[in-house]
Amino acid sequence: MEEKKSYTAEDINAINGSMPIYQILEMDPGNASILMASGMACITCPAAYMESLDEACAVHAMDSEQVLDDIKYYMNKKYLGEEDSDEID
Repeated sequence: MEEKKSYTAEDINAINGSMPIYQILEMDPGNASILMASGMACITCPAAYMESLDEACAVHAMDSEQVLDDIKYYMNKKYLGEEDSDEID
């Protein structure tokens, strides 16, 4: 039986552009949908899997801060029930 993951606001706010794609996906597989919807369709490629979010965004001419905001919004809503990470103490 798989243990249900839980994250604090600090865990979620610690997500950053230097994190490897695989680590962001391991935190929550739902992050794959965010990355793909942002234009990063190659997230399962072994080389891309090891890139940092900043590196992958640069290759795809994407704004890494916007992608981070989207990931944090999703994680906050799912794990903390918050709509906006700015509202978290």
